Amino acid sequence: MVLERNQHVAACVPYTKKKNEWIVAKIERWEPDNNCFIVKDLFPDKRKKVHSWQVAPENVIRFPSLDSDVFGPGNRVLSLWRVDNEEWSSMFYRATVVEVPKTQVGENQTLRLCFEGDNEIHEVPRSKAIKFEKRSTRAAQSGTGAIVDSQRVRKTPLEALEEPPFKRAKSSSDSSPSEGESPVPFHGGLYGGPCSVLEKKMRNYRSILLQRYNNAHQATLLNV
Repeated sequence: MVLERNQHVAACVPYTKKKNEWIVAKIERWEPDNNCFIVKDLFPDKRKKVHSWQVAPENVIRFPSLDSDVFGPGNRVLSLWRVDNEEWSSMFYRATVVEVPKTQVGENQTLRLCFEGDNEIHEVPRSKAIKFEKRSTRAAQSGTGAIVDSQRVRKTPLEALEEPPFKRAKSSSDSSPSEGESPVPFHGGLYGGPCSVLEKKMRNYRSILLQRYNNAHQATLLNV
């Protein structure tokens, strides 16, 4: 399958300074010299200055999925999130297929999904979800096996991070641990990872109190 100009896709782009996000985009062109696609945000945020990116082949997935794609329980997918009855997010989130109702076919088919970080089961139209294959498989499906890093088309001045009011906590970015990688340590210090700034300050404060206690205790012993 070769992606063509104006093809709608899910693209993993540096949407914020902290992490990549999977968004609804369209193919602008293929750059053979750089082995990458140029993609454009299909629903650009007017507050942001960058709406186009260079994206590696493995970070682009055709959207919506093909009719021939088969979904089954246990499949990893990227799915849009229902914001309102008729409104959907323009960002994808990782989920796992729990069940595929057998009584539904064609355009009316739905998938029962469990999103990462959420224990509830959500019924989502099949047209709003795509299979989330391994990186090598995604690169092959895009029509090229080349692998390069995602980069912005142009650099922009630093701008404040802006979080949409819904479902920002559930990232579907490709910056999450992939096959063979170790999970990123929790930065609260609870799981052996780096300590937070607050925890470091509290440790320093406790150290100062302990030193003061030891000094006072030593002075008391000398007076005796």
